[in-house]
Amino acid sequence: MTTTMTTARAWLAAAALTLAFGCTEDNDAAGDPDGGGGQGGGADAGGPGGMGGEGGEGGVGGQAGMGGAGGEGGMGGVGGVGGVGGVGGGGPTPCDLACANLGDCAAEICTDLGPGDAATVQTLCAAGCAANPSFAPVANGTETCNDLVAFARQTLDPAFERLCEADPSVVPAVPECEAFGARFSECLVAACPAIAGTDEVLARGYTHVCNELAATGQLSPADAGALGAARCDSPALAGIIDQQVNGDLAAFCADGPVNDLDVCEAGCAELAPCVPPDSEGAALRDLDRCALFCLQTPTFSEEVWRCAAAAPECGAVFQCLQQTPDPGPAPEVPACGPFGERVAGCVVETCERAADLADGVAAFARLLCNGQVAGGTPAERFTAAAEAGCGDELTAGYTTYLTVDTPAAEDDGPLALLCAEGPLQDPALCAEACPQLGPCIGPEDDGAALRDPDICLYYCAISPDVPTATWQCIAEQQACDGVYGCFGG
Repeated sequence: MTTTMTTARAWLAAAALTLAFGCTEDNDAAGDPDGGGGQGGGADAGGPGGMGGEGGEGGVGGQAGMGGAGGEGGMGGVGGVGGVGGVGGGGPTPCDLACANLGDCAAEICTDLGPGDAATVQTLCAAGCAANPSFAPVANGTETCNDLVAFARQTLDPAFERLCEADPSVVPAVPECEAFGARFSECLVAACPAIAGTDEVLARGYTHVCNELAATGQLSPADAGALGAARCDSPALAGIIDQQVNGDLAAFCADGPVNDLDVCEAGCAELAPCVPPDSEGAALRDLDRCALFCLQTPTFSEEVWRCAAAAPECGAVFQCLQQTPDPGPAPEVPACGPFGERVAGCVVETCERAADLADGVAAFARLLCNGQVAGGTPAERFTAAAEAGCGDELTAGYTTYLTVDTPAAEDDGPLALLCAEGPLQDPALCAEACPQLGPCIGPEDDGAALRDPDICLYYCAISPDVPTATWQCIAEQQACDGVYGCFGG
């Protein structure tokens, strides 16, 4: 099996899940159209489209009967958009079918697509299909909504891409993943009596995890199907369960759920709709994925989840989450030092351009390791990985996470651009700027990790977040007030 669940889970675990939530208020409500046009009879013209409401869009023109003329598009309301003209007589054309399917898929995939936007989607689709003879054949041969919407974003007017914002938490359902989720849950509960009673939500949650991994290419549908059909004592599945029971899920397996299942489900029902689709915690928009997070991780206490469950709106939900104090950086774990050095060596073997940043890579991997141990992964697992070398699944997972940018995965591949093209900043500039920056960052400040010179050099070389001019400004300063001024402070 070329891709295993253990490796894939290691990739996910390497990127600590943080909830960067922000509740935004939607002030873009538009008036509803007054109604669609009439349906034409045999050889009659379709009725005119309805008049748009204030700020709304015109109704859709009626469809003509056999041989009839299309109805006239409705008049746009105040600030609105005129309705779509009627469709001529005869059976549906390939473009009709393609645009109908796209409309259904856009309603499923696109974030905050309102009723009034449906007509705009159809207008953009009809225009794009008429101008591109290849559109309908390709669109009608596309099997999944995700792929169809992605194709439309690439080929239709850019207005469609602006209108149809993707929800990152929505991933295609892979049929094989349902069997995988059920079997993984069954075997995990069998190995961990303390989590009995959570099997159903575990099955749904791991089905979602499987779909995520399949969407990012970390687990193939064939492998998911094979694992879903395997016995719990089969070498492949038993090995994965053993790795989890003695690794990331050790505390969950030994002590049981961190929070009560009913509390988790009630809290997630209120939290999930409030999580912005483009946030780092977007996976928690899925109720089962959220419940899995609540059951397995101590990030939020049961009191916080109870507070969220009783919250009347998003602002109150976020106030509940803020009751949890920032734990600060995870404590240093002795085993993480050698593990970080091993990871750095493996990264340099894969990416020679990272050689000058080896100390920074080691320090960054050490921080991730500290976080995982604080989250329940036994330190011994990292000791074993450091001793086993680059072929160990955990070490290989870190190496891949750092060096490979998977388009569908968020925040991975921080070294990918450096490996392909070299550092973003001149190493000499970074070497001048970091000694000026580090002392100006407080130990409790955001970005406190940059107090470590090696991590600062690593960040300077690979991150596009701070432009060259800012690093040049920092390098020229002699005091912290000047450094702060470089950031506009």
